[in-house]
Amino acid sequence: MKSIVSTVLMLLSAYCLHAQIAGEVPSNPDNPSELKMPDDETIRRIKQQALNMQFEIHYQQAVSQLDLRNAFELLGQPPVAYGFGVEGGYYFDPVPLAVGGELGVYFNGADSKSLRSSSFSSRFELTSSNVQIPILAHIRFQPTINSWLFPYAEAVAGFTIFSSTITLRHIRAGDTLTDSDGNGALTWNYGVGMGLAIKVHDIITLPNSLQRTLFDVRVRYLWGSDTNIPHAELVDGNTLDYYFTEQRVATPQVVMFRAGFIFQL
Repeated sequence: MKSIVSTVLMLLSAYCLHAQIAGEVPSNPDNPSELKMPDDETIRRIKQQALNMQFEIHYQQAVSQLDLRNAFELLGQPPVAYGFGVEGGYYFDPVPLAVGGELGVYFNGADSKSLRSSSFSSRFELTSSNVQIPILAHIRFQPTINSWLFPYAEAVAGFTIFSSTITLRHIRAGDTLTDSDGNGALTWNYGVGMGLAIKVHDIITLPNSLQRTLFDVRVRYLWGSDTNIPHAELVDGNTLDYYFTEQRVATPQVVMFRAGFIFQL
């Protein structure tokens, strides 16, 4: 009888132990299927957190005004330049203030020609190029509307380098010898701008990480100190000759248009 009772008690104990183990909820954070999905309130709270670092890559266009436009036309250069740039800054969210700096380059066009030596054993390629390189800092009033729209107004200061360069390539028997010459000038800038950034999408990484992408459009008006606008001129005909010329501009003025993507982290 005792053996029967012992056997029954052993089976009951084994059953209870099995039921206890089966009823436990395993906790393995490495298994996403066992993680509880966040509710709408958690998602809303994550999307409202401050994103202080912001970076931008953009396409830009510089339209010369008044005396600067006349100077480019007298030099035979287009008064409208096209280029790209990068920008980085700090956004004091929830305070609607941002500061940052940027570097860009505008291309004002190029001219080139190719010549062969009298023995036809080598070839010369002569290229002139003209660029503008703005290096600017900004302070920006940048409120946010429901973390979706970011209208802003800004003040800008810095300088722009006007550069004209001649590059000579001597190609002979598969080898290339390169030489260059250039001229440049600098103008100090200040100006104002306004723009609008629109949220494209948010990237949420649990438990609480957020990254945001914005599409940004902007317009600026810049004034500058007096400067000389250089230009490298190629001499026509069967020659490698060139010369540098320049035009004086008392107050360079330019309208800048920009479109790009801002990444907030």
